[in-house]
Amino acid sequence: MSQKKQRLLEIIEELDKIVPTKGAIVKLDQYGGGPDEGRIVANKSGYLRLGIEFLKAAFAAPIVLEDNKEEDIEDIEIKLNDLIAHNSDIHFDWFQRTENIQAQKYKPTFWSDRVVPFLLLTCLISIVIFSIIGFVSLVMIFW
Repeated sequence: MSQKKQRLLEIIEELDKIVPTKGAIVKLDQYGGGPDEGRIVANKSGYLRLGIEFLKAAFAAPIVLEDNKEEDIEDIEIKLNDLIAHNSDIHFDWFQRTENIQAQKYKPTFWSDRVVPFLLLTCLISIVIFSIIGFVSLVMIFW
């Protein structure tokens, strides 16, 4: 084991001993209609414990499951049951660790960041102008 890894494990173990688990609470809420509208509400100890549990997850021993067919993905155990509030809206069934994540980052495009807002603004301005023209026409007819 390398010195850096050993030092990290020592720091994590020290943090685990220092930060109390009693009174630490984290609530995962969904405030809107979809999974993109969520928030984490926690007390100071809760945030610290959550961070420590995720640090521990980086070095957790993999769990061997029969249905895990991908070699580069490891199922791991993170002990969050006593930390996450029972009335949280969001719950996680399992955690996996891999170095081969195929996540896509948002990349702005000309269409999504320039053309669409321009078209929407143009439509809005047109609606306002045509509404004014229609109102003035009605006033002129009935005047």
